[in-house]
Amino acid sequence: VVHGDAGMSATVLDPRSLGWANEDEGLVAALDAAVQLAALWTRRALGGAALPTSIARLHLTDAAAGTAQPGALRGRAAPAPSSSHWEARLVPVRITRSSTVVDVQLLRADGTVVAALEGVETHVLPRGAYPTSPPVSVRPDEPTLTTES
Repeated sequence: VVHGDAGMSATVLDPRSLGWANEDEGLVAALDAAVQLAALWTRRALGGAALPTSIARLHLTDAAAGTAQPGALRGRAAPAPSSSHWEARLVPVRITRSSTVVDVQLLRADGTVVAALEGVETHVLPRGAYPTSPPVSVRPDEPTLTTES
């Protein structure tokens, strides 16, 4: 994860590289990663745990043909990545004392846009509303991801 005032970017693994066969599930997982990136950026920008509360617009593209693919989540295959990862790029749109609005793009390794989430809004939780237990790794052989407070 790379972050700064101008935004944030992160590598998103193609879930099929982890053994997932269903491309629709992979796209949904990548979209969730984009929303989680927005929450992480809000936490770093405003200094508190944050939750996503809305997405103004979602654009799914057929990267090969460059046309909209509105049925991608209704049984049609999502664009296949050209490598084992995508990139999520976040650009801030608006910041207030308790919320942010950002745009996030998911891109293939070759730079082709797969999806664009516009107006992803997140809100900081009230102090004390977020559990303070230490982060736990999902698998014992993986390092634990932590963020600075």
